[in-house]
Amino acid sequence: MAVKIRLTRLGRKRRPFYRIVVADGRAPRDGKYIECIGTYNPVVEPPQLTVEEDRANVWLDNGAVPSDTVKSLLKKEGILFKRSLTKRGLSEAQMAEEMKKWEALKIQQEKEVEASAKKNETVKAETKAAEAPVEEAVDTPKAEEAEVENATTEEEEAKPEE
Repeated sequence: MAVKIRLTRLGRKRRPFYRIVVADGRAPRDGKYIECIGTYNPVVEPPQLTVEEDRANVWLDNGAVPSDTVKSLLKKEGILFKRSLTKRGLSEAQMAEEMKKWEALKIQQEKEVEASAKKNETVKAETKAAEAPVEEAVDTPKAEEAEVENATTEEEEAKPEE
């Protein structure tokens, strides 16, 4: 039996809520599962994630394969990083130190993402502001062409009178 750790969808239309479950790989997505080990709510800002770390580790030790989405969620929580530290044979003090470094790095990356998002917003605002005068400049040559046409028709009207 191929055991997988994956998400089952709950919630209503356009308001998803997921359970992180351990299930037989042949079972349908929202069907029968062996055990629920957490929840994931992507609708709220920031997304809420709760995982029973000890149960996830037990199932991973027994050979359960996480889906790509669950794997990324476990990485975000630091569960997979902690597993790799224990596999390396680090002591509790060394693991705590490494986890502090990891959390500091995670916070720094979040700040960088926020800064780049703000920068992108300002660039978009500047490009919109720069595009507005370009449209006005396109309108002015049309007006000049109309004036030139009016002047030529006036000259043509003046010639027969001479």
